[in-house]
Amino acid sequence: GGLAFDHAAIIAAALSALREEAKNYDAIFDFLPETFTLNALQKVQETIMNVSVLPANFRRMVSGYVEETAEYTHGEGHRPAKIYRRRRLG
Repeated sequence: GGLAFDHAAIIAAALSALREEAKNYDAIFDFLPETFTLNALQKVQETIMNVSVLPANFRRMVSGYVEETAEYTHGEGHRPAKIYRRRRLG
């Protein structure tokens, strides 16, 4: 029964690599649609990195990686959230 262990090791290595990439946010955008709210971006990052970040800090951390669109979400029961997209670098 070495197979189960191998799978665990593979998953651990994959998660470790994903976390390494997620530090510069590249990998995080792969889990999101073209446009997204900062809340959605933060949830993905927190899930991958297994951390919890204050929204104000998160906003500051990602400001160089995202740009605002002119759009807002239209959901019932909560105020509209600004919609962002990934900033194209270079």
